[in-house]
Amino acid sequence: MHWNTAVYSANPTLDINGTLIYNVYNGTGNPSRICESEDVSMTNRLWHEGAILVPTQDSKTIVHYWAKVYDEDSPFGISGGRISKLMLKANGEIIYNYDRGEDIFPQTEAAEIALAILMKEYS
Repeated sequence: MHWNTAVYSANPTLDINGTLIYNVYNGTGNPSRICESEDVSMTNRLWHEGAILVPTQDSKTIVHYWAKVYDEDSPFGISGGRISKLMLKANGEIIYNYDRGEDIFPQTEAAEIALAILMKEYS
């Protein structure tokens, strides 16, 4: 299964620390994973930085992200959306990169899940 086709809860909830909690469904209708996303805006309002705790088949992976997100969709954005630049890193390695085009395709299951979460968050 490609996780970027998984269904994520439309309305994440906030925990007491202000972290977004996403329920992830694996196509069976049963929640199988919980992902957390924390967004820390930089000085420029277009740039967002954060980390997502992504449970995978074998373990949990922290995926750090840096995203340039516009107010409106763009033909240069991922799938014509608002994200024009996105870097995902896990364990010090780049596992996905998009800079007005995919430079590095998702390298891991965690990258696919994090990409799907961010696409939902910034759609």
